[in-house]
Amino acid sequence: MKDDDEFCDDIDGLVQLGEDIWGMHWVWPMARTIHVNERTVRRWRDGEFRIPVSVLKELRAMFVARSACLAERAKILQPDS
Repeated sequence: MKDDDEFCDDIDGLVQLGEDIWGMHWVWPMARTIHVNERTVRRWRDGEFRIPVSVLKELRAMFVARSACLAERAKILQPDS
């Protein structure tokens, strides 16, 4: 995170990305992955702290990369036509 970061209140986006990438128990894996304290992620989730826009951008990029990876794996698992 940069000190001059912009902030937002997109809690729904944060939760959705967290669940989509890591599943139901997403807070700790997200914190570990983006190198912040787990309490910070919980504070974002609970609306106590505003969310850095750079964090959401990073999470969206992770989601896109994971989606592409899963799409490739799905092709491999498809039976030949």
